[in-house]
Amino acid sequence: MRKSPMVIVAVLACSLVLAAGLAGAATVSAPIADGFAGPLYVSLLPGGPEDPSLGARGAVYRVDPQTGVGQKLAGGFAGATNLAVGGDGTIYVSELFADEIAVVRGGTTVDTIPLSQPGAVEYADGVLYASTDVFGNGAVVTITP
Repeated sequence: MRKSPMVIVAVLACSLVLAAGLAGAATVSAPIADGFAGPLYVSLLPGGPEDPSLGARGAVYRVDPQTGVGQKLAGGFAGATNLAVGGDGTIYVSELFADEIAVVRGGTTVDTIPLSQPGAVEYADGVLYASTDVFGNGAVVTITP
């Protein structure tokens, strides 16, 4: 049986993030990708202007749904609106205001994929799907990482 990512209702996700102590002025971008029967991966927007005027302040956390404990995996994202987790554990973070998708391994951004105004990302069967030009006509593109 193929395991696929699970989408968590935003209210439940927010309660898990609050339990992990990751709240404050932050908001949770939805949907949240499930780590295939393991931790939840959450991209956070810091609140305030999400454009580069205050710097790239978005972050990605892993939250244990059993304990509510969260761990920051990476930061420095400009408008981290969504994320996807690849089969090998690579995290893809859509950065709306940086016009790119960050490729994160081991807590470090190791590469970027240039893309105009990316909004949502999803990983399935070795392919990354991303919405683009979210403030314009919009489209969905496929990327083979």
